[in-house]
Amino acid sequence: MTKIDGLEIVMTKHIKSEIDKELKKRFEELKPDIAKRYEELLNMRNMEDVKTGQSIEKVECSWMQEDDPEICYWKTRCGNSFYFTEGTPADNRMKYCCYCGKLLKQED
Repeated sequence: MTKIDGLEIVMTKHIKSEIDKELKKRFEELKPDIAKRYEELLNMRNMEDVKTGQSIEKVECSWMQEDDPEICYWKTRCGNSFYFTEGTPADNRMKYCCYCGKLLKQED
């Protein structure tokens, strides 16, 4: 299930493929450099572990909590900081770093 504008949609491989094709076409019209980079990112996203069939994320951004766990202040590997009013990145369902876009890895 994927949420788009608040609607839950079943994202099949075919729909995902069609969306990827359309986005790639639009990028190619704008700028060939962007299209090439987009293709590289798609290839990274589409890599799958042969044994499990699950997507492999090759890039991660580690987030470490500051010394005082009551503050909910986190430092990122990409050199930024993030403050939660409550909880951890996992508690707040964060999967990707909001600064660099890499897969978020919460360090304990």
